[in-house]
Amino acid sequence: MPALLTGLLIGSIQDSWSGGSSQDRSNSELTRFTIYFVYLFLGEIVSCYIANIGFIRTGIILSSRIRERYLAALLSQNIAFFDNIGAGEISTHITADADLIRDGISEKVSVAVQCSASFIAAFIIGFMRDWRLTLILASSIVCITLVFAAAGIMLTKYRQQWLGETAASGTIVEEVFSSIRTIVGLNAQSELVARYDSCLAKAERFANNARLISGVLLGAVFAVIYLSIGLGFWMGSRFLVAGTSSYVDILTIILATVTGIACLGGIVPPLQVFTIATAAGSRLYSTIDRRPSGTASRPSEGKLDSVLGYIKLQNVRHIYPSRPDMVVLNNLSLDIEPGKTTAIVGPSGSGKSTIIEILERFYDPVAGDILLDGHKLSELSPNWLRQQISLVQQSPTLFATTIFDNIRYGLVGTPHENASKEDIENIVYDATRIANAHDFITQLPDGYDTLVGEAGVLLSGGQKQRIAIARALISDPRILLLDEATSALDSTSESIVQAAIEKASQGRTTIVVAHRLSTVKSADKIIVLSGGQLVEQGTHHFFQEKNGVYSRLAKPQAVDLSEKESLDDENYLEVSIQNAKSVSEEI
Repeated sequence: MPALLTGLLIGSIQDSWSGGSSQDRSNSELTRFTIYFVYLFLGEIVSCYIANIGFIRTGIILSSRIRERYLAALLSQNIAFFDNIGAGEISTHITADADLIRDGISEKVSVAVQCSASFIAAFIIGFMRDWRLTLILASSIVCITLVFAAAGIMLTKYRQQWLGETAASGTIVEEVFSSIRTIVGLNAQSELVARYDSCLAKAERFANNARLISGVLLGAVFAVIYLSIGLGFWMGSRFLVAGTSSYVDILTIILATVTGIACLGGIVPPLQVFTIATAAGSRLYSTIDRRPSGTASRPSEGKLDSVLGYIKLQNVRHIYPSRPDMVVLNNLSLDIEPGKTTAIVGPSGSGKSTIIEILERFYDPVAGDILLDGHKLSELSPNWLRQQISLVQQSPTLFATTIFDNIRYGLVGTPHENASKEDIENIVYDATRIANAHDFITQLPDGYDTLVGEAGVLLSGGQKQRIAIARALISDPRILLLDEATSALDSTSESIVQAAIEKASQGRTTIVVAHRLSTVKSADKIIVLSGGQLVEQGTHHFFQEKNGVYSRLAKPQAVDLSEKESLDDENYLEVSIQNAKSVSEEI
């Protein structure tokens, strides 16, 4: 429209200069066109404001929904998905990548729509004035389209590589600050800084490549614009001499087409943002669209009316996706009696913790069946199954909130989740008494309202472990899994936690994975694994009469029981290591 008005205005001025119209009429025409330009100016301000506000709001809403869907998709994935992705990378995706998508949807879309509309309107005006000259100038569109296509492919490639290195650097930062004490203790700051700088250098290289392509693209667009202006004047002069076009039409067409082509050039900055948003979106939607394995097809499927806790493994074979060449469980078959305590022991790498993980359905075995009360775990809803099982690990995770809230989280998904405050308090207190945690909690200045800090850093190892046991017991699970629950504790804390475990195990199926054989002496059954296979099973007294794998595993710990007081720490550690090596060689 500005091009059309400009052409008509110049035509009116030309008529005035050539004597085709009076001065008063020329002044009147000039005033009229000036008012039109003012109207256009005001209209563009209002329309641009409304468009920008609308698209910005849309971008914020859509990016928020994408974040929600991405987080929901992450939480529905099986554990194998997280073996090859770091916490820093996830954090980068959910924050930086979502922001890039928001930028690509917001005001940049408004600019792209305005430029596209101006481009179309400009050529419509041109074809209405003189289709021949407009068609000749339209040939420049082909050139710009080819340039855009080639540049878009290369920009998307470099943007994806840039985002990948940015996510990798975020993972390094996450690792650094989540284990800052270990890093400082190892004096590894310089090495990690070098790794971080390396990621940033790679990201900068990819970003520079993208900037180079963007610069070439912008230069090519302006080159086409100036060539189009020259071509328009050259062909327009020939049409003017031939009398087939008027001066006003030629000038209007040139202004309109140049404006249209310039609007295509105005799409270049939004195009850069679109390519970044596309690359970021592809990364997010690859996770959002990923269907997790091991989920029930309908929420009503895969539930049992009651659970006894009888567990049976039949020819189970398992290989971790991240280690496809290593067989962790090799045709393992065993029975775990309901209501009893079963201990699983063996050398490192024998598959003890893997049994815990497949019972929790963090992973599904590659072969064989796992039965709960005669029903295959693969036919049961994972969410329902995990409501029947509680897990206490070697290094329990506590959230940066109060002790009470950390324990109360164990009620999520249970019938008591929405109980009254008084009922929840009573349930929490009962669980802490069983876990031998109530006394030390009440002795704290703030009691159950004590903040535990990031990952429970304000509590000792034994205190964290007892809180984790209380959280596991609060839902009254039929099956209790203990994975090295006391291995990281000193002897005093171990005895307290062990007493809590024995109280917690009463009346439920309990599976204890342990290296310290002193913690499994009282187990109803002890299963010994080696190389992912069952090699022995029985009770502690039964194994004392045999010179098998269990007895050889007990040798280093016999030193622990009888000679610990006569050895200093260094000699004790040396003897333990030597005995452990001999056990591994014999096995």
